[in-house]
Amino acid sequence: SNLQIRGTVLDQESGVPVPYAHISLSNSTRGTAADEAGIFQLVLKPSESKEYLKISSIGFLTRLIKIDSLQRGEPLIILLEPDAHVLNEIEVTQKPMDPAAIVQTAIDSLSINYHAQPFNAEYYSILTAENVISAQQYQLETIITGFYPGYVNTKGKRFEVMKKRATGNNPLAASDYPFWPTLEIHRADLIASPDRSGILHPKNADGFQYIYKGLSMYDADTVYHIEYEAPKPTQKLTGYGIVPKVYKGVIFITTTRHAIV
Repeated sequence: SNLQIRGTVLDQESGVPVPYAHISLSNSTRGTAADEAGIFQLVLKPSESKEYLKISSIGFLTRLIKIDSLQRGEPLIILLEPDAHVLNEIEVTQKPMDPAAIVQTAIDSLSINYHAQPFNAEYYSILTAENVISAQQYQLETIITGFYPGYVNTKGKRFEVMKKRATGNNPLAASDYPFWPTLEIHRADLIASPDRSGILHPKNADGFQYIYKGLSMYDADTVYHIEYEAPKPTQKLTGYGIVPKVYKGVIFITTTRHAIV
C-alpha cells in the first residue's frame, strides 16, 4: 500500500517552524511544500520506499532522509540546520541592485531553466475555508496529478483529482463550483500561468513595487531575495475576478542562471 508521510520542519537552532520548506524525492521532481507552520504531507508509492526524502529551504542546509528508515504512521520532526556563510569583504563600485531588472532577467530565462519536454507532476493540496459568522471551518485535502506539455508551454496543461477528503460544510457548494482545488493549483503556478497573471509576466511589471533584501543560500546556490507588492491590485495583475486588497509575496532567484527557486 501507499506510504503516507506527515511531519513538521523546524529550525534546528531556534526550534521554530520553517514555512514553505520543499520536500521531494531525491531523484525525482515529485514532492510537496510545507505550509506556513512547517507542516507537510506526502503520499509515496511502495516502489519509492528505497528512495531518500530531500528537504530544503532558503537559508538552510539541505537534508536527506532514507524513506525506509521512517516509522510508518509516526509524524516526523525534521530539523534543518541554518546555512551560515561568511562572505569575503568586497568593494562595491557598481550601482545598487535593481530588483525589477533581476525579475525581468528571470522571466527572460524561463525557457532555459525549465522543462521544455512533456512531463507529469503530482500535488498534495490542503485548502481551508472558514465562515467567520458561524465559526465553522471547511477543509479539503486532495491528491492531484497534472500533465504539462512542457513547463513553459501553457497550452494543453490539465489536472485530474486522484483522491479527495473533505471535512465540514463546503462554502462553495451552493454556487456549484467544481474546480476547487485544481484551478487554484493551475493559477498559482505563476511560471506556466495560462492567464499571464502575477509577477512573472512582463506586461505586469509596472504594477509592482520591488524591494531588494540581499542575498541568501538555497542548496549550493546564492539567491537574490526580492519582496514585491502591487499597491493597487487589479484583475489584470492577479487574474482573479474578486480582487484581493493585498497582493504581495517573496521571490528567490539564483545569481548564476536567474532561475526561480
